[in-house]
Amino acid sequence: MEKKEQTESTVRFKSRGRFKGTKDVKPFRSGGWRKWLEFQVELRRLYIFLNLDDSPDEVQDFREVVAQLLSGRDLDDFLERYENERADWPPRIGDVVAALEGLTRRYCPLGTRDLLHQEIRGLRKTRSMTVEEFDTRFHYLLQLERWVQRDDGSSMTITDQCRHYSEGMPRSWQLQVVPQRSRWENLDKLKTRYLQCERVEGSTERNGNAPTRPKSQDKPPRKDGHGKKPSAPSPTPTTGNKKRPPGSEGRVQVL
Repeated sequence: MEKKEQTESTVRFKSRGRFKGTKDVKPFRSGGWRKWLEFQVELRRLYIFLNLDDSPDEVQDFREVVAQLLSGRDLDDFLERYENERADWPPRIGDVVAALEGLTRRYCPLGTRDLLHQEIRGLRKTRSMTVEEFDTRFHYLLQLERWVQRDDGSSMTITDQCRHYSEGMPRSWQLQVVPQRSRWENLDKLKTRYLQCERVEGSTERNGNAPTRPKSQDKPPRKDGHGKKPSAPSPTPTTGNKKRPPGSEGRVQVL
């Protein structure tokens, strides 16, 4: 493994070539079910960042990585379970997974899936939150379910996911989007519809705040004392619209 640098609160791992730079990971130091599931997400991301695979040497490397991020009783139990699972050579990635599942049973007892589903159902888009931000939070909660114990209830179906996704949106948007299909079964398409609602609402608010034309421009021309309309003033000479030379228009660069 590449040498790592450790700070007071994180462990920094160096890239092995596939990705540039370093990745900081916060060690797991006890906590509830939510913290343990979030730690599992970070382990998965680190596994990808370090470009590990299931070869024997890489499995040993991953075991070492996990050991660096645990402490106390959790570390002792992980190492003991790993050795018990690794009956013979070569080691398998399943041995590491099984050792981690032992800690999952400690921090995520039966009933954890229901608690996670409650968080998913309770997520709401606030006025200060964009659809993209809501979507990111929603999918992050869905991602946590991957590491809940397999025998702890049933995973949320895609139909239920779509229903709770819509329930988190403003009521006026739901009335526009939900009736478009008898049953939604694609979160990406659902997100696209709510992005459209967000753009329309944003455009309406901008137009509503635009300055109105002066009232004098809407009044009919006034008549003189003889009941005749005053003659229109002679047009002032104009110099014409001068064309800008090519390339002089302001441009926004996308970096």
